[in-house]
Amino acid sequence: MASFAYRTSLPLDIYHNVFNILAEQHDYGTLKSCLLLCHDLRPICTRSLFLRVDLIERLSFEHSTGNDIPVKKLHSLLMDDSTAIIGSYVQSLHVTFDPKDYISATGSVVDKRLPEALSKLSSVKTFTLTARPLTRTISWDHLDPRFRAAVENIVISPCLASLDITWTTSFPMVEIVEKSNIKHLRYVPMLVEDSPLSRNKVLRLNSLIFNGNAQSTIEKMVNACSLDGQSLFDWTSLKFLGFSDMETDYNFVAVMLSRCVNLSEVKCEIYNSANLVNFMDPIYSSPRLRQLHTITVDVLDYTLKDQARRFTEELDRFPRHNSLHELHLIFYTQLREATMETLYRELDDGIALFNAHFKKDIFPDLERLTIKLVANFWVDPKVIRDGPIQKHMKSVAGMWFPLLKAQYGQGFKFCVVPFVDR
Repeated sequence: MASFAYRTSLPLDIYHNVFNILAEQHDYGTLKSCLLLCHDLRPICTRSLFLRVDLIERLSFEHSTGNDIPVKKLHSLLMDDSTAIIGSYVQSLHVTFDPKDYISATGSVVDKRLPEALSKLSSVKTFTLTARPLTRTISWDHLDPRFRAAVENIVISPCLASLDITWTTSFPMVEIVEKSNIKHLRYVPMLVEDSPLSRNKVLRLNSLIFNGNAQSTIEKMVNACSLDGQSLFDWTSLKFLGFSDMETDYNFVAVMLSRCVNLSEVKCEIYNSANLVNFMDPIYSSPRLRQLHTITVDVLDYTLKDQARRFTEELDRFPRHNSLHELHLIFYTQLREATMETLYRELDDGIALFNAHFKKDIFPDLERLTIKLVANFWVDPKVIRDGPIQKHMKSVAGMWFPLLKAQYGQGFKFCVVPFVDR
């Protein structure tokens, strides 16, 4: 009778929908509380809790996702027959580890819990593998065979659709990925490797992120599958990250844009705002501009006034024959004091330029406009967390950008993201 008192009379599909929403919002605190509420909710909550797992080995590797799980805890759950079904729940997996812990050398003892846990995951759709620290130059071939086999089995699983790898050296990207069914690839090697993917594999991808460190590899890969110079790719998303200011970079961007037939999203990340014009030119001249849905410009230098001035100059040059629905602008600045007054002074000139130059007729179909300021504060993090900056962001958007707020309403967002350099 006591057990029955904890059971619900509501249809379980209602709870199922609610907890799916909580999982999508990463509200793991509520899910964990509900898990203890009713016996009927336990399987649903458990499934939702383990949809995404960030697997960590040490607290220093912890990410602020709210659902980090230590390796030893997940291993114990998967090895227990009563909870082993959790291995079929995990669909998004992020593994952060130190390669030195898995070197296969004579006489060394390698922890087998991580490879054993990975081997029990059968439904992973999105896989992120990050080696930390990135300064280590340990070859993939030197790692424990059990660990390598477990990772490779996840990559070649028919369930996997998205792969994101940050590795130091000698990761067999080509050999493994060729066997997979992935559609989205992000590969960030710390050292350039030469082996290209095959023509068939490249043409099967839907999106690809180009990292400056891997440019040589990617150029060879693209050239290998475009020997006739006419092959077109079905990629819907292109992201150019960490590129320098060399002329070859701009030419590379232009070539890639010209070969994509279904492109809807472009992101350019550059280190010098003076080169903004060079990266935007290929976008302006691309025959695919009419179908672009989203453009993100991420300028990484710390001269905010120059960033704003140069981008407003680009607005005047932007072709009117576009169908942009989303435009995201990310700028960086340094502040010695974390106060609203210093923020006002830093942004005053740039804001005036935006308000004067950003005309709605430039982007007739624009629905979402985001201006993000990444402010590098030279202060204690507590000053930012407890100070006035975060408390006033909602009112600031309407006060600083009255015209943009009036034009786009809820579609316009302005935010300040603190980055602390201590």
